[in-house]
Amino acid sequence: MARLPFWLLLAALGPALAAQTPLDQTALTIDQFEKSALPRLHSMHDKLAAHELAAMKLTERASLERAAHWQSAMPGKRSSKALTALVDASAFLDLSASETPATAPPTIDAQKQLLTLAASQVETMLHKLPNFYANRTTTHFEIATPAQLEAQQLAMNAHQPTNSGLMPLSLNNQVSLPHEELGPVNRAKPELDRLFFIKDEVWTVTYSKEREVDSTPRGENGAGQGADLGLATRGEFGPVLKMVLEDAFQRGLSWSHWEQGASGPIAVFRYDVPKNLSHYEIVSGEGKLSHFPAYHGELAINQETGAILRITIQSSGMEQPEGSLDSSILVEYGPVEIGGRTYICPIHGVAISRIHSSGEAKNVSAQQPTFLNDETFTGYHLFRGEVHILP
Repeated sequence: MARLPFWLLLAALGPALAAQTPLDQTALTIDQFEKSALPRLHSMHDKLAAHELAAMKLTERASLERAAHWQSAMPGKRSSKALTALVDASAFLDLSASETPATAPPTIDAQKQLLTLAASQVETMLHKLPNFYANRTTTHFEIATPAQLEAQQLAMNAHQPTNSGLMPLSLNNQVSLPHEELGPVNRAKPELDRLFFIKDEVWTVTYSKEREVDSTPRGENGAGQGADLGLATRGEFGPVLKMVLEDAFQRGLSWSHWEQGASGPIAVFRYDVPKNLSHYEIVSGEGKLSHFPAYHGELAINQETGAILRITIQSSGMEQPEGSLDSSILVEYGPVEIGGRTYICPIHGVAISRIHSSGEAKNVSAQQPTFLNDETFTGYHLFRGEVHILP
């Protein structure tokens, strides 16, 4: 079952970039970005390019292949991070018309056969995956004001757990997590929300006996602090797919469109699951109760094999004490070699979450931060014990 824990991010204040001459447009199609923005960004200083990207919005979804090509044109690390956030923000939009062939939909019987094949492939994924381990790299972003980051840090420091329970910390004992400001998201009002890169986190994911095993993060985050970074997802290795198919089949899936994939046409279906049928679990705070909201999304299925290559899950309007919560999750799957055999496994994911305060319409300062995670799954290796018999 999918879980979406939601904790406050901890971050410190960061310096704002000086005003620079902006690009002419901020809302761009894929074609406009590639023809007008990308060449100019490539020639910019890294810090300025990141500043420009922070204020941009794509009006169409960028595919993994396009995003990889764009990354190669970025002048440095800051602009690369800002581009990741820009592409991820478009993950729930439609592809451009050039990548959506105007082919007639399959017959109703063919659609049913394809969905049945997809369900069979999910069962195979759940029960036939070998024991393995892989790297899950999560890049954490937040769209917020500097004041909101400061308030989050004060709240976290005031309730830092100790051996004797929860107690305030002294000034010389406060915790601070690294972050970088990439730029304001609204050039006309730079004093409002800004895009912050919080940090990268690398986890070693172990899949054993048909389930994902909890593990400890490696790298800069240290031992066990990763769960405090605002937004986390689980279930990408099959449970999310099974949950959506079981819920959606009760209500029914509807044909949407064809997409042009790297290896051929991809069939896209849409679904809508009401609250009374939902098994999508969201936890909006550590130790708080679970919620099962209504949700909707898309399934992108390989026409030949029935493998699900992309799934989106979107819920909105789930009531919280702070306001209504919107959450969106995307997982992209692809062929991965493990132990000399090829399996369909997660390769990329996006998670976005935001609480809409009840006072937002009247008070801009009441707006809540937006949390964004980019996840990549790499380094798949067979997990097995070896026995050496010595004479």
